[in-house]
Amino acid sequence: MCDANIKYGLAVTGDVAPDEVLSNRMAQAGDVLVLSKALGTGVIAQAIKAGAASDAERDAAIASMTTANGGALAIARHHGVHALTDVTGFGLCGHLRNLLRGSALAARLDLAALPLLPGALAHLAAGRLPGGSAGNRAFMAPRLRWADGGAVNLERDANDPRDARLALACDAQTSGGLLLCLPAARAAACVDELRAAGLPAAAVGTLHAPSDTAPVESITLG
Repeated sequence: MCDANIKYGLAVTGDVAPDEVLSNRMAQAGDVLVLSKALGTGVIAQAIKAGAASDAERDAAIASMTTANGGALAIARHHGVHALTDVTGFGLCGHLRNLLRGSALAARLDLAALPLLPGALAHLAAGRLPGGSAGNRAFMAPRLRWADGGAVNLERDANDPRDARLALACDAQTSGGLLLCLPAARAAACVDELRAAGLPAAAVGTLHAPSDTAPVESITLG
């Protein structure tokens, strides 16, 4: 099966010093979650395809996607990062889930703190959500709960003002940022340094030990 869009794949291999390896299996309870880039590339890409994105929205998304994560990684190492993951096709929630599974933890995610690309909320409201992003939400819904204990619907709830940010937390990203697990005492300084480097970084949540009400892989949405 073919279509009019050109597609290609890349693979990168290399070596890394064993004592410099960082993974998604080394996070610690009490760590603060810091996100280095804004979310919404999937939604903005849909808007670009539909001819609905402004020049400023397009340029902001392209600038984000073409910014390498090496600088953010170097800053995170300086601040004692314990673990990390990139944020790509599984969306923020999906990659956070993998981190939680690998580290046997649960998380609280502050949706209001998530940095978003310009226009992402407006284009989401107009229905420009990729199918992969909807699939991410459906997969993650059983592992998500609202802070008031309510269940998360499999599909978007337009009547819940929190839901738009949840949809973007599940948005499939292209060349997204890093989700960093930092000691609480170093998180604010790390955010400040990332912002000084031109990244829209923010502290977006915390990690904690699992419990009967918040098992491993679960994410409480505040």
